[in-house]
Amino acid sequence: MFYKKRLNNNAVVVADENGNEQILTGKGLGFNAKIGAVVDESKIEKIFTLKNDTDN
Repeated sequence: MFYKKRLNNNAVVVADENGNEQILTGKGLGFNAKIGAVVDESKIEKIFTLKNDTDN
């Protein structure tokens, strides 16, 4: 997973291996996050994903 956008220190938007967007939350997950960097998966607490593209 790679960072796409930092929402705040505890939430980020990422792209998974298939290019699908997900929102991740976790303590300090967005702190010093650089666009395109690999996500530290040990900090992830919750993952939010759309099930189908029509809800987009």
